[in-house]
Amino acid sequence: MPELIQHGITGFLVDSLEEAKQALERIDDLDRSSVRRAVAERFTIDRMADAYLTVYQRVIAKRR
Repeated sequence: MPELIQHGITGFLVDSLEEAKQALERIDDLDRSSVRRAVAERFTIDRMADAYLTVYQRVIAKRR
C-alpha cells in the first residue's frame, strides 16, 4: 500500500492488528487538508485514466 499511502501523512501503514489499533488512536494527527491535497494530486480522473491506458498498452505490447 505504500503506492497509495504516505505513512504518517495521508494514513498509516501497518503490519498487524495491534499496529492498526495504534494507528486508529493517531488518526487525528493527520492533517485533513494534506490528505485531501494528496488525493486531488494523485487520483484525479485524468491521471487515473492515463494510468489505466498505460497499463493496458503494456499488456497489449507483451502479447505481441
